[in-house]
Amino acid sequence: KDAYHHDYQFIIEETVNLLTITLKKLFIDWINQLSIPDNLNEKKLNFLRKDGIYITFNYTETLYSVYKIPESNVLHIHGRATKKDSDIILGHAYKPKNKKLNHLQDILSDDSYTEEDIRISQGNKIIEQYFIKTYKPTKQIIESKKEFFSSLNKVEIIYILGHSISKVDLAYFEEIIKNITPHTVHWKISYYHHNELEYFKNTIQKLGISNNLVTFYKIN
Repeated sequence: KDAYHHDYQFIIEETVNLLTITLKKLFIDWINQLSIPDNLNEKKLNFLRKDGIYITFNYTETLYSVYKIPESNVLHIHGRATKKDSDIILGHAYKPKNKKLNHLQDILSDDSYTEEDIRISQGNKIIEQYFIKTYKPTKQIIESKKEFFSSLNKVEIIYILGHSISKVDLAYFEEIIKNITPHTVHWKISYYHHNELEYFKNTIQKLGISNNLVTFYKIN
């Protein structure tokens, strides 16, 4: 009915806003209300050095407040959640392409609603914009942090703590490898569950890191 002409687009746009603007705001609010546990001293990672260089994918201020790491030694690669003016990056690895979402019409049961229907085409554009806006621009981020990555040339040991080494962040690890001496640097990689090990081993192999330079250890 004409009275419902914009409902389809409205519902899609409302959902997209929840997944972008609202989700980001709520996520920052949640981070900023986290408190440091009283028994943290029993669980602290005592090998973290104050003169080390840190790339953190964590939005919190744990490295400063708990480990007293100088801020100048830390790169918040996806931003830092503070109570004021937080600008963090939340995203995915799906690279948006400039083509119509033709598969949407295949799942519609009513043949009268085709790709040419203005409601569907406008709804598709909203979804396409969602993927464009939430795509994690790793190449641009790396380019903007070139100076930091180039400072890694004297690193001798790399610890990976609590990171999944997922596809969306692989470009960062590739950039690290470009800026170190890869045949001498030792990697110490943490894992939580045994079933993660096989994936980690395969990923490290794809990155070209020699097995004899890698130690895996369970973090608790």
